[in-house]
Amino acid sequence: MTDDKFGIEMKYQTKPGGQEYFFDNNDPTSDARFDWSSIQHNKLNGEEGWHATDDSPRIHILSQDVIGFSDADFEPGGKMQGGFDFKNLEELGHWYKDSDWKNVEITCHVRIHSCNADSEGFGFEVRSVRHKSNPKNVKPGSVYCGGSAYHGNFHYHDPESASKDEKAPKGSTRFRKENYHVHYDSHDYSDNGIGDVTNKWFGFKFVVYNATNGNVKMETWLDKDCSSLLI
Repeated sequence: MTDDKFGIEMKYQTKPGGQEYFFDNNDPTSDARFDWSSIQHNKLNGEEGWHATDDSPRIHILSQDVIGFSDADFEPGGKMQGGFDFKNLEELGHWYKDSDWKNVEITCHVRIHSCNADSEGFGFEVRSVRHKSNPKNVKPGSVYCGGSAYHGNFHYHDPESASKDEKAPKGSTRFRKENYHVHYDSHDYSDNGIGDVTNKWFGFKFVVYNATNGNVKMETWLDKDCSSLLI
C-alpha cells in the first residue's frame, strides 16, 4: 500500500498500465474524462473544493476510450458492444472495451449541506454507462439503460417518519446491485455510522474488484474527520 498524489492511503496498488484519475481543483474539465455538464457547480470561496447542486446531481468519470461520445453512443443502438443484453455483457466482460473502468478504488472528500429529503444520501456507481435511455418494449434479458451497476451508498440522515426498511444509523453505508432501472438487490445499511455529517468534511472510499474465483468484492472505507480511513 502507498499514498496517492493527495497523500491519501490507497488500499490497492494501481496495476501496471492501469488508468488513474485525479480531480483538478483549479480546472476540473481539463481532463476530458470528467463530466459534470448537466449540473450546477461553482468553486468554493476561501477553501479548496467545489459546490455542486441539482435535484439529482451526477458527475461522470469516463474511461479513456469513450471521451467525446454523445449520449446516443451510450444507448441501445449506439456504440456499446454488449448491446444492452446481460448475456452479451457477461461474455464480453465490458460495455465498450477492456479499458472500461472495472476493478476500481474511488476516494473523495465530501461535505453535505442539504438533501432533498433526510433519508437520502449519495454514492458511487461503477461498471455502468450513462443512465439516460428508457426504450420501450425492452426484450427479456435486456437492460433498460446503463442502470446496470454496483453501488456504494452513504446514508445521510434518518427522519422519524422513515419506513422500517429505510431506517439506518446516521452516516452509515450499504452496497447495492442495480440489475436495471429500476431493480435493486440491496444489503442492509451497516449497524453503525459516523453520525450526523451536516456541513462537515468526511472521506468516503469505495472499492470494487473481481476476486480470483470470479466473485465481485466490494469494500467501503469512511474517514469521519478527514484524518484516516476507517473500515
